[in-house]
Formats: sequence, C-alpha cells, structure tokens
Amino acid sequence: MRATVIVLGDLGRSPRMQYHALALAGHDVDVDLVAFEGSESPRALREHPRIRLHLLASPDTSAQHSRTGFIARALARVIGQVLRLIRLLWLGLERPDTVLVQNPPAVPTLPLAVLFARTRSARLVIDWHN
Repeated sequence: MRATVIVLGDLGRSPRMQYHALALAGHDVDVDLVAFEGSESPRALREHPRIRLHLLASPDTSAQHSRTGFIARALARVIGQVLRLIRLLWLGLERPDTVLVQNPPAVPTLPLAVLFARTRSARLVIDWHN
C-alpha cells in the first residue's frame, strides 16, 4: 500500500502530520511525504525506510509595504505553489492508494488533493484541525 501525505507548511512544525506519516509507515505503508522545507525534520522521518520526503522550497514571505504589492505577491505565491504541487504530484510520485492532506491551509492544497486523489483513484483523507 502507498500513501501520499501532503502538508503545505513547515514539516518540522507539523507534528500531527509527522505522526501520521510515521504511523502509516509503521503499518507497512510506503509514504510519500510532501511538505515545505524549513525546520529540521525528526531523524525518524528522515531515516525511515518506508518514508520518502519531498520537500518544496519555502515560499518567500518577505513583507510588502503596499496593498497592491501584497496582493500581487500572494497571488504569485499561490500560483507557484500550484505549479510545483502539480509537477510533483502528477509527475514525481507513484500512484497512491490514499492521499492524506492537512487542512488548513485549504488554498491551494485541498482542491489539488481532491483532484489528485480522484485522478489516481485514491481515497482522500482530510486532517481537519484548528
């Protein structure tokens, strides 16, 4: 069995998603863990033979002084995330049986996870929190 775990946040600061990946791997599931790089991930994740980390470059969150600049930067960031996720999910990963996604953030992660799961005939599990 194979699972894709998607967290559009700093993996080192996502203990629930780390736990999900480790729990799945502990039950003989091959896990593709997709997240932003940032804080160092626990050794148990980095060295687990059933977990493959797919770390995306963290988005640039530098401050913008104007409202227009902020909106343009936010839109560019979302478009960049969508393109990186599409490339990784559809071209870089094997077909999963299950897709587990963290929500929030819902945009752009949740719609892409739904589409990815449907096009791959995989089950979709949403980890709702906050």
